[in-house]
Amino acid sequence: AFMFVLAGFETTPAALHLTIYMLAIHESFQKRCREEIELVCGTEGDITYTMLSEMKFVDQCISETLRMYPPVVRWANSNRANRDPLTYVPFGYGPRNCIGMRVAQMQMKMALAHILRTYEMRPGEILVSG
Repeated sequence: AFMFVLAGFETTPAALHLTIYMLAIHESFQKRCREEIELVCGTEGDITYTMLSEMKFVDQCISETLRMYPPVVRWANSNRANRDPLTYVPFGYGPRNCIGMRVAQMQMKMALAHILRTYEMRPGEILVSG
């Protein structure tokens, strides 16, 4: 069981990081997410599982980020060319999909709800390594 906890230790924060980045560069989507969060949860108080389940647009933003940038590489280079780029499989599919999928999705929605209630994100200056 501990292996399942470790398996999700890095992937959920990585996906959340990319979702925050995407919302920072697409301010209209960030604004729409914030409006949905304020409508469903208000601006203060606890956020419940039921509230998280009602956040459809936030869920769509997370799902689209996961589709574009899956945190776990699942395709060998030889198979990647044959995969439809619009396919959504960040958690796998079928009977052997990720058992932590629902937990990861709820964690990301909860984190985004708290972050977007408090902060507005903007893209930073481009960093050049050197």
